Amino acid sequence: MSKPAIGYELRVLNNLIKRYFDYSSNRSKIESATGNNGCIIGFIGECQDDSKDVYQRDIEQHFGITRSTVSSVIALMEQKGLIQRVSVKKDARLKKIILTQKAEDLKEVMRSDAVKMNQRLTKGFSDEELNTLNSFIQRMKQNIAEK
Repeated sequence: MSKPAIGYELRVLNNLIKRYFDYSSNRSKIESATGNNGCIIGFIGECQDDSKDVYQRDIEQHFGITRSTVSSVIALMEQKGLIQRVSVKKDARLKKIILTQKAEDLKEVMRSDAVKMNQRLTKGFSDEELNTLNSFIQRMKQNIAEK
């Protein structure tokens, strides 16, 4: 018996999650936050809620994406009026990323959608199963990140 194609199954699950958000009842409210913008807004928002500054490298590390990709995404989000890059007093070359009021308004709507999606995704799982699943996912991420 062959091993299950885990990568394929994760890709299909990712597509289903994306489709869930694409057809969310709140989609018209969050139209300007396309692709990973919503996840990035959520991440920056959580950090700001915890009084933590966010820099481009934090986004790179958190989402496991390259510097050039983050740079492009951040530039587009800035053009859409979702974020601002602000100089830091201690180092003028360093720019922290903050949410604009437009993104702040979207954040709660997107957070609500994310909670609903997570509830639907994990329906019928025990806490133990969720912890085990999370452990497996973290291990897969470590495996794939190995050089």
